[in-house]
Amino acid sequence: MNTSNKKLDAELKLHNLKIDVWDEYNLNKTVPWVNDILAELIKTQKDNVDTTYQQGEEENISLSLNFLRKNTPSFKDHLMTDGRIVATYNAACIKCLAPTPIQIDMEFKSLHLNSSLRDLPEYAEIDEIFTENAQRELYFYSKGTLPLREMLQEYLFMGIVPFPIHDENCLGLCAVCGINLNHETCKH
Repeated sequence: MNTSNKKLDAELKLHNLKIDVWDEYNLNKTVPWVNDILAELIKTQKDNVDTTYQQGEEENISLSLNFLRKNTPSFKDHLMTDGRIVATYNAACIKCLAPTPIQIDMEFKSLHLNSSLRDLPEYAEIDEIFTENAQRELYFYSKGTLPLREMLQEYLFMGIVPFPIHDENCLGLCAVCGINLNHETCKH
């Protein structure tokens, strides 16, 4: 496996990868476009958190990406991706709106075919395919370019916890006056 120290752009050009060689990249929020993905996640969650919310140091993202470019008779020039996303962020507790630390840790496998194959009957109604001993999500690239940022953002947002609770014993907010019942009591 070739561990690459070179820069990885938000749009991956397939011709930059050698055929039949795994390329490994480890990225974090120091890469501007990766930080933009984290910032988008934080922004979508921040709108729901109470007004005392401040961005925490615990918000982070790291990506581990492995690419294998291949050229075969059945798939032509294609790319396999094995990846892992680890992200931490604050979300609003659904009961009291308090900032709640959440961690996403997800692995994924994908196969990227040239968009010229998209209209073939064998790919018409599938979104996953089994190849190289793994079930992989099927994507298409065009003009030799894989929209990497877009794909990773999709995976990350699919991993968002839909109903975060900061504590299983959270009392929530009073339905009448809105007081946080975890910190105060009211006459209601």
